[in-house]
Amino acid sequence: MISAPELASIYEDLRGTLEHYAMSLGADQPTAEDIVHDAMLRFWRRYKRGRKPLNLAESIVRHLIYNRTRDRRVRTNLLMATSTHEVQMAPDEAMELEETRAETRRVMLTGLKGPAYTTVRLYLDGHSPKDIAEQTGRSVGHIYHLLRTA
Repeated sequence: MISAPELASIYEDLRGTLEHYAMSLGADQPTAEDIVHDAMLRFWRRYKRGRKPLNLAESIVRHLIYNRTRDRRVRTNLLMATSTHEVQMAPDEAMELEETRAETRRVMLTGLKGPAYTTVRLYLDGHSPKDIAEQTGRSVGHIYHLLRTA
């Protein structure tokens, strides 16, 4: 592990480059700054003298961006498909919401076949990945893979 002054020096040297790199991968300015801060904490734990700091830092930033994008997509899809509103709605609004949920569900399942279809359908029905793994005889890791790639 490198010392704090060494990390500060590397951070100052790489910050602009890494923020620009994060934005080129789709992050906005505040998100890029957050990701670079998170990346530098991980960098501090993993960096060994003699390695090229930019290569490791870019790799960490890239993976943080991909993870954040994937997590946001899964959360958004799940919220669109299964969110419940605790406000009182007029009957026609409630019916429209149910139609929208049904259409969203249909679109999400369109084109999926076999294990991916079954996994996403069960997930949209409210089952946890662990429950799905038990029901389908697959590993939890495989269930997460199917959900990410669906």
